[in-house]
Amino acid sequence: MREVPIANRFAMLELLCLDILFGSEPNRFFVVYRPPANVSDSLNNMQLLIECLEQYSHGVQTVIIVGDFNIPKINWNVLSSSDSRPIGKLFLDFVTTNSFLQFVNFPTRDNNTLDLILANDQQVVCSVSPNAPLGHSDHCSIDFKVCMRCVNFPTLNVICNSKMYNWYRADFESMDQYLDCVDWNSLICYNPEASSSWSAFLELVWSAIDLFVPPKPNRISRLKKHPKEVRKIIGKKRQLYGKNAENTLQI
Repeated sequence: MREVPIANRFAMLELLCLDILFGSEPNRFFVVYRPPANVSDSLNNMQLLIECLEQYSHGVQTVIIVGDFNIPKINWNVLSSSDSRPIGKLFLDFVTTNSFLQFVNFPTRDNNTLDLILANDQQVVCSVSPNAPLGHSDHCSIDFKVCMRCVNFPTLNVICNSKMYNWYRADFESMDQYLDCVDWNSLICYNPEASSSWSAFLELVWSAIDLFVPPKPNRISRLKKHPKEVRKIIGKKRQLYGKNAENTLQI
């Protein structure tokens, strides 16, 4: 996990941005507090907030935004705003234009849904539910889960140093049957992003290899590691032995 530094021109915003690594791809999280609407420059604050979110979510695969936005007059079921001011419409335009989904479907203060969870992947957030307020807060807290695949793939060096496969003795027929039983539609459905689908596919292939391709014995680890000087002497011994064998054959 690492904090993402935000430019000074966004210093007036109450916002935290950080990256959390699940598997091989970073996932960006924003934690936001937007002051209530009675602040004199609330429109400028909203425009600056949207500009910041757009700038730091651009080009990032998975983005999750949580926080208290204080926008009470948005109907998230139909994506409409009854607010006479443009704040609600501005924020809705940001959400729809950038393909975000809003996951909180219950009021978080009185009858208003002020605290939001937004993500650009509909399957990354689940189990959203209200909970008791923290401390003296008049907002309910929100429990939710982030659904990510955590896959660590072996690098080339790890493969070479840990295991080698005997492909001549591989059971390709059983491997074919194993892969033929895979529900590929579900695999793609639960991994809608290209990189996560590729990661899930690689994980499946490696599991098939481990099941149906026997490993080779690691003979390298059985070799004695002599000092450099001793290795030179052994090499000279082999050369002399080879010359002696040639002379014997000539005689």
